[in-house]
Amino acid sequence: MDVSNMQQPEAGIPPEDQGRFILQTGFGHNGSKWLSTVLNKPEASMLASHERKNVELKMQWDDSLRYELEHGLDKSYFPYLEALDADLEQYDVVMDSNSWQPFIVPDLHLAFPIDLVIYVVRNGIQMVNSMYEHNKGKDYMPWLESDFLGRYWNILGKDPNEFAQLDSFSKWCFWWSLNEEMPEWIANQIGEERIETYRFEDLLGDPATLYQLIGNIRGDGSVPYTTEELASFQKKDVNRKISGDRSP
Repeated sequence: MDVSNMQQPEAGIPPEDQGRFILQTGFGHNGSKWLSTVLNKPEASMLASHERKNVELKMQWDDSLRYELEHGLDKSYFPYLEALDADLEQYDVVMDSNSWQPFIVPDLHLAFPIDLVIYVVRNGIQMVNSMYEHNKGKDYMPWLESDFLGRYWNILGKDPNEFAQLDSFSKWCFWWSLNEEMPEWIANQIGEERIETYRFEDLLGDPATLYQLIGNIRGDGSVPYTTEELASFQKKDVNRKISGDRSP
């Protein structure tokens, strides 16, 4: 993408001496909100947000999906980039989650260099079930299944006629299977040294994995948390949107 067409030269492009910009991505319902909460520690110069882009651009998540599919990353993004730029002057690490649209990551990197992409993968049975339980019956589901999932089908160069023959459940299984393809696709676009992939279940259940992720995000291996703090985060219920047992 040619960012010069955005008609506001240098806006949102951080100087080399500013903090590290981290982007968390994946395909939604993968623990992104939980991880943003864990990593938000301003007193340790870490500021982590969940879908801040939508807040700055005053968009609902489904409107944001539609806009990016139709327009990509354009000059309407400047309020978001400028907010990130201002935060990077104050904090060593600034992180946001972009948990539905991995295809926009390379464009964002061109406009606002990303130091590290954290790609989170969640168990497929849990993830697909969470999607259905949270969204079933809502009027945007047909659009998500056609336009949204169709875009990724096309990115991977698959036969569009085959996609048209898939039933709803098969399309959402394809959605989860994208986790096998997209980390490598992103790495090929922005450099493999800029992306790391984690299983959500490991971040919840293995203190060493969460410890390693935090150190990598900070860039120097330091972890400004006690063992007790990390254990407390890992014990918190992540089934936030619907109370009770969310297991399939």
